[in-house]
Amino acid sequence: SPTSYVYIMCPWISKYEWHAFTMFPEPSKENHSMLCIGASGDWTKQLYDKIEVPCLRQLYIHGPYMTEFSDKAITTSNAIAVATGVGITPTLSLMMNYAGRKRINIIWVC
Repeated sequence: SPTSYVYIMCPWISKYEWHAFTMFPEPSKENHSMLCIGASGDWTKQLYDKIEVPCLRQLYIHGPYMTEFSDKAITTSNAIAVATGVGITPTLSLMMNYAGRKRINIIWVC
């Protein structure tokens, strides 16, 4: 869906912490999505460190869930998206989904 998110839990980091991440379409693979995860906090830094080398590890996913952000963007022909840091991911999703059909103005503070 245009802008949706999932919660993930990695038991090899913490069995009790779920973290939300925005999904956006994988441009080169139909019906595939990607997550953009910045190593900015303790949990995401641990995630980055543990998957730096290719590995097979179990994780749990809840979702996807639609965001209000996508509902509002769908009902207008001209959207303004304001994002900071890794918060750009919902905007990337909108851009990729509505390219050529809607005007999306982006203000990104990084």
